[in-house]
Amino acid sequence: FIGIGALLFALMGWAAWRVRRGQLLTIAIFAVLFRLVLLFVGSGGETFLLYDNDLWRYLWDGHLTAEGVSPYSVAPSGVEADDALSELLLDDDRWWELYDRVYYPDFLTVYPPFSQGAFRLANAITPGQPLGWKLIVVLFDLGACLLLAGLLRHVGEMPERVLLYAWNPLVLKEFAGSGHLDAMLVFFVLLMLRWLLDGQHRRAAIAFGLALMTKLSPLILIGVVGRRLKGALLWSLGAVVLLALPFATSLDGLWRGMSAFAGDWEFNAGPWALFPAGATVLLVLLAIVQSRRKLDDRELISACFLLLAAVVLLSPTVMPWYLIWALPFAILLRVASWQWLCALSLLSYRIYIDSVDSVLWRSIEFGLFGLVVAIELLRTHQFESGSIPSSSK
Repeated sequence: FIGIGALLFALMGWAAWRVRRGQLLTIAIFAVLFRLVLLFVGSGGETFLLYDNDLWRYLWDGHLTAEGVSPYSVAPSGVEADDALSELLLDDDRWWELYDRVYYPDFLTVYPPFSQGAFRLANAITPGQPLGWKLIVVLFDLGACLLLAGLLRHVGEMPERVLLYAWNPLVLKEFAGSGHLDAMLVFFVLLMLRWLLDGQHRRAAIAFGLALMTKLSPLILIGVVGRRLKGALLWSLGAVVLLALPFATSLDGLWRGMSAFAGDWEFNAGPWALFPAGATVLLVLLAIVQSRRKLDDRELISACFLLLAAVVLLSPTVMPWYLIWALPFAILLRVASWQWLCALSLLSYRIYIDSVDSVLWRSIEFGLFGLVVAIELLRTHQFESGSIPSSSK
């Protein structure tokens, strides 16, 4: 898996080096084809490693909401112990099979209300099966590709550079393959950015609210985004409240589920593993400093990248798909080192060999990333100081 992933990243890098203007249609056609290949893989519900386990919780939550049960009120393990719930939710073998595949059944769900609505929609399309959910994920993923191409054009870059996202092996594997809901998060964050740059503040605020109700990680952006939105930030609050209302009586379960996740999960940690308290303080200080600056458009994109990258790198849990949150911003800014980290994150999958989160392999992953960052910063400094020959500029 790691070897094939490395080869695919090399092929993407070669394609990005060769890409020219006027090839956007070719990029789009293959972006769709790549996703279609993975969309139907596992449509029969096979339990192999492609899914990383999260998808089964999505399908379970969708089943609960379709039956009128809030996923914030009962953990999966509590269903079997309750005769009434068991009769309602486990009335045939299909749901028993899904129930058995849900990891960490003693924990309440950690997914906010918009995600729950999407899970319910997927349940209406293909109840208890991955295909309907993966179709939703792929549509959001392709929407993010379209938004990124438009943003590249907006900032004066070749829109064809969207290839670095649309053909990215990690993006393809995690979204079209594994069905992670972060595709929706990326879509709403890019939609927010586009409307921010266009000066459509109310729309941007609503998109920001939808992003928060998909996953709470964009909360790190509230300082820099709020500085632009000002009073329009109330529209974000309105979107959050409207989406939360159907779960008002059980929403405290979301905080309990997230608290358990924050307290018990650690995987593939980078800088956080070296200085946990310092990493948290650094992240808070970074968010404060960025929110106090007056930012032009490019500085806004830079601040969003810096904060999203920091919230991942300084976290105790660095799942490979978390890296995709900052990837579009890295492409807009030509930060090549983040692409390298996306490729290096494949090393974390060796945990499937022996179930050991190896310090050695994490050191290789983040050590090589640090080396690439240092080289990139050095080259940028040389370029800006004029020490690179003019022909290279």
